[in-house]
Amino acid sequence: MALAVSNPTSTASIPVAAFYPTAWKKIGRSFNTLATRNFLYTHRLTTSIDCQNGIEVLTSGIIDDGSWNGMATVTKTVPNFGIISGSTFVSDDRSGVASLSFETQKLLRGLTLNMTATTAPRDTVELEYGRENITAGIGWDNRKRNHMVTSFLTAGAHGISIGGEGKYSISTNTMEDWNVGVEAQATEWIGTIKSREKMKWLDASIVSTPLSFLRPTMDVGAQFSYHIPSKEHKATAVASYEFDARTSMKVKADTNGVASAVLQQRMRNPSITVRFSLEHDLKKRYSPTNFGLGIFFYAEGYKEPEYVEVEPDAENPYSTTYGRRKVVMVK
Repeated sequence: MALAVSNPTSTASIPVAAFYPTAWKKIGRSFNTLATRNFLYTHRLTTSIDCQNGIEVLTSGIIDDGSWNGMATVTKTVPNFGIISGSTFVSDDRSGVASLSFETQKLLRGLTLNMTATTAPRDTVELEYGRENITAGIGWDNRKRNHMVTSFLTAGAHGISIGGEGKYSISTNTMEDWNVGVEAQATEWIGTIKSREKMKWLDASIVSTPLSFLRPTMDVGAQFSYHIPSKEHKATAVASYEFDARTSMKVKADTNGVASAVLQQRMRNPSITVRFSLEHDLKKRYSPTNFGLGIFFYAEGYKEPEYVEVEPDAENPYSTTYGRRKVVMVK
């Protein structure tokens, strides 16, 4: 009879967790979230209520350069079905836009369906499928009668994701955009190299917590951006620090001489979050200083939603994202 001898130092019998590569739109998100979240230079008053039966109501009023925008969003989470969200936005010139979105992961294991219809007009449909070592997606984007098909594919293993994306316009029979990227994840850092604008720009970033062994509430990140045709470049550094469970601060600076800071204070009773943001161009002696004040009211027991960064929309410079819904402020 043969006996099986196990080697206690061998890792062959140790199960390895399945690795799902990062989806294309999430490659580079770690730095973008750290460098852009809460750096808002408008005056904002927001109320958020977590109702019963999976309903969330979010209202916000924004004042920017003497003009105002308002928005209201109602989100309904249906168990075993998906998330339905309806939004409406208005501005002081009586222009506005309404949108309706639906997201579900219940159709097929590993498959995510996201549909959005707006009066902008812009309609989108996205399908994303993920399994071990591969993530792929395809979508349709109708923006001002310009019908585009988008697709991406990422593959990887052992914490490394490599992928690319393409956007093809059916209306003009041309490739609107194409890019490639790679992201590496480790225990305490995430490194990314990603192109944009038809591979004209290269962004290399890293986000880490090098002081986690001293205090696990400090995050730092850096990014180097290079424009291949003109050789233009910019470096950005950002740090976030939590003094305690209620007080936090973020600072950011780049080689163009722009410095920014955000101070946030949370209060429990009533549930209020106050943010003060500041931005100044150090190279321009008499440049105005941009500042913003945000006050957020939350219902008792409501957990503040997380921002999820998305690609900027050149046609809507007031685009931002709150929670799982994309919010577009029109002017």
